[in-house]
Amino acid sequence: MDVAAASISMKSAQTMQAVSIRMASKVMDLQKQTGQQLVEMMQSATPNFGHKLNIRI
Repeated sequence: MDVAAASISMKSAQTMQAVSIRMASKVMDLQKQTGQQLVEMMQSATPNFGHKLNIRI
């Protein structure tokens, strides 16, 4: 393998790695947003949940 081919191969690998990292970052951001929306939805569905305790003895 000559120097030019090695350089092209190395640059291609770096680009693929950068794209993979960027995609992982986007996925993490989307999951964080979805989780926050889920928590908000659950809180609005049961606003008084956990505030009272009914016990019979």
